[in-house]
Amino acid sequence: MEKGDRKERVMRWMKDRENWPVIGVVLIAIVIRLYYFSITHSQPLWWDEADYLAYSKNIANMGSNWIVTVQHNSIFPYIVAGIFALGFSEPAAKFLVEILPSVFVVILTYAVVRQMYEDKRVALFSAFLISVFWNVLFNSMRFHVGVPGLFFALLAMYVFWKGYENKE
Repeated sequence: MEKGDRKERVMRWMKDRENWPVIGVVLIAIVIRLYYFSITHSQPLWWDEADYLAYSKNIANMGSNWIVTVQHNSIFPYIVAGIFALGFSEPAAKFLVEILPSVFVVILTYAVVRQMYEDKRVALFSAFLISVFWNVLFNSMRFHVGVPGLFFALLAMYVFWKGYENKE
């Protein structure tokens, strides 16, 4: 697929009035997440967040001398350390590894449910619920693997359903 074809498809999709509620749900999700991010971006860290971040700063040579605990040993601190190594601050890193995947969780929820059910309203309602669900919002504002893990789980479900179930 060429770049021009993709742009045309996106513009055609956005012009279709039936897709406007989806855009509305995504915009609601973005506004809610940005609101809570503005409140929580500089709050004190919980112990598990501090464990991830201290180890990330150790990896990025930012003056920390911390060894990750067994409970938090994953690739996540290395990703955050890479973001720190690029010169980003803690709030910017949180935005990149938590807030953006949280918005994509809403979009992927719509995409996965849309693949599974013929009625678009089921997918729209599911995306709306995940966009305002307190647990996802709470975990989107913390440095840990919950929301990125959910993002990759939904991405795997989408790829599986599209490729295996729909044979596309």
